[in-house]
Amino acid sequence: MGLDTTHGCWHGSYGSFNTFRKWVCKEVLGLELDTRIGHGGAEPWPDHPIVSLLDHSDCDGDLDPDECLKIGCVLLPLYQKHKYNPCPNPDRWVIEGCRTFGLGCIDAWRMGDHVHFH
Repeated sequence: MGLDTTHGCWHGSYGSFNTFRKWVCKEVLGLELDTRIGHGGAEPWPDHPIVSLLDHSDCDGDLDPDECLKIGCVLLPLYQKHKYNPCPNPDRWVIEGCRTFGLGCIDAWRMGDHVHFH
């Protein structure tokens, strides 16, 4: 049991997805996910395209094609920045998650489709 999305963006445990989002939040926004509204904190979200992924339900709903394009355009450069990172933190799978989720989002956008969470 875990989180599955369409377009191959994510297939894995909810805990791993949360770890992935925590790292992306810190890397892209410089913020701790746990301090944000909806994740145990009281701080509002900034206006940034990645927020539609970070603040999304991890068990249902979808991302529309426009959101997908914006997310892909954030995650793929993030992957490029870290793909040769030899350090164990973040774990390699977190960096690869940027590539996988980003490519899935771009695929959905090209097809005019949504990424569905289930």
